[in-house]
Amino acid sequence: MGKFDVKNSLIQDIAPAIPSYLDGFSYGAKLGALYEMDDRWDIEFGAKIMRTMYKSKDLDISFDYGGTTYKIEDKQFRLKQLDMGAYLGVSYRF
Repeated sequence: MGKFDVKNSLIQDIAPAIPSYLDGFSYGAKLGALYEMDDRWDIEFGAKIMRTMYKSKDLDISFDYGGTTYKIEDKQFRLKQLDMGAYLGVSYRF
């Protein structure tokens, strides 16, 4: 599995448009605890993990360079993303 950083590369111009070319789904789990401070206030804390899997739609990528048009072969690609983190929430009941 590879990772790439678009911060300092030529692809940074097209990176914001990439999600519009993707289909996919997410699944995950969340484990936490709820602490009742009094009748109206609660604090919730815990950890969560989420996996997102993307599949590309049909792409038509081509570019011009030096007066010549180059067409990139259209192949589907798959991306996977794993997000983990902690959370903290405060609730007030009316």
